[in-house]
Amino acid sequence: MEANVHCLNHFDAIEGLQHCARCGRVFCNDCLVTIGGLPYCAVCKNEQVRDVQSGVDPIFTPYAHLGRRFIAFIIDNIVVGIPMQIFSGVFQASTMLFKSVPLQLAVIGVVTLLSIAAAVAYEALMLLKRNGQTIGKLAMQIRVVRADGAPLSKREAWLRPVVRIFTGLLCFADYFPAFFTAEKTAIHDMAAGTRVINA
Repeated sequence: MEANVHCLNHFDAIEGLQHCARCGRVFCNDCLVTIGGLPYCAVCKNEQVRDVQSGVDPIFTPYAHLGRRFIAFIIDNIVVGIPMQIFSGVFQASTMLFKSVPLQLAVIGVVTLLSIAAAVAYEALMLLKRNGQTIGKLAMQIRVVRADGAPLSKREAWLRPVVRIFTGLLCFADYFPAFFTAEKTAIHDMAAGTRVINA
């Protein structure tokens, strides 16, 4: 938890904070109750109890269909890709003024690394700040949670896109296990301990 984060109800409470498993907001232990082993704030507590009583538990929301995940992935690639393509084009065009081939290759390498870093940062920061959703996932009404249904920590939010970069070199092999696992987990989900559910 970031040092400057405090409980939404108690501004002086900055230690022992947790995310509510339902809304993802931050509270101290005095503001949370545990239901089914997960923490819930006062507002979400009532909703969670009603869901349990009615036999519906949002933690067990159906896992997102792979088609929706692919469309969300494409949308996110467009969101990140278009600005990076513009930046790349301008940057590389400026190097054409120099006739040095090694310089041009170095620029291509730098732009490639920046593109990878931008894609990782975009996904990680969106997942952390938007309760498990990127723009693509928001559009497809799906979100990423931990295996136990709780909101993502920094570790999972950053590890997921990093692993996807490396497994992406194998093309669609990253998603191959999702066709055969009950929880529709891709390799990057397995590595980060995440699941993609319907929002």
